[in-house]
Amino acid sequence: PAWQGIRQLIENLMVCEDWFELFIAQNLVLDGLLQPLVFQHFERSFSVAHGPALSLVTEFSNNWFDETSRWVDATIKTAAAESPANAALLQQWISQWRSAVHDALAPYAEAVFLDGAEETLNAVEASFDNRLAKLGLKTAEAAR
Repeated sequence: PAWQGIRQLIENLMVCEDWFELFIAQNLVLDGLLQPLVFQHFERSFSVAHGPALSLVTEFSNNWFDETSRWVDATIKTAAAESPANAALLQQWISQWRSAVHDALAPYAEAVFLDGAEETLNAVEASFDNRLAKLGLKTAEAAR
């Protein structure tokens, strides 16, 4: 059951018709929230309990995320700067997909982090808000 929201989210991504909306949904929002949740927070707690083996396996994923985030951010910043209409559309997509990603990740986080799920998701989303702010986009707080 913890994976069903993520499964449904991926199915919705697979039928997204606009290629740039999919780029925003997948490369900015989903990767920006899922990757830190799994490859930073879960990996960290797992390593404390079981040793560094998982860290060695996930090192590539963390390096990949750092590298591609710079490219994704530059692409989005450029698109947003082209026109106010672009910026507004990007903001709309980010808000829409962020809500969907949060809803999909919440059951997974509850299964993995138990009582710490809300705190962990809040930390991931705060980091994502910082990333959006650096891009000149509204954060979840600013969007309310």
